[in-house]
Amino acid sequence: MDSFELNQTADKEMRLGAKNSEQGRLNYLTHRQLKFKYGITFQQYNAMFDSQGGLCAVCGKHQSEFKRRFHVDHNHKTSQVRALLCSNCNTAIGKVFEDVETLAK
Repeated sequence: MDSFELNQTADKEMRLGAKNSEQGRLNYLTHRQLKFKYGITFQQYNAMFDSQGGLCAVCGKHQSEFKRRFHVDHNHKTSQVRALLCSNCNTAIGKVFEDVETLAK
């Protein structure tokens, strides 16, 4: 089961009280982290994923090419969520301190 499928089933598992299973705890923690760190729910994450066609917003590679789910890209000053990115693109943007002019050089 890939990361996206895990996200899709997380809400159902939480409703069924699966917090006691190892996978249920993992999904519950991921749900809590999304809500706490970015202020979004699994439904919102999945809606973003669907609107991006399952592709990284920067490089355009599909989620299936990666082992981990996409990262939530956000503005570190305003906390505004922008898009979902693969780990490589998320790291690249972080390395240049989110400076678009540096990326354009």
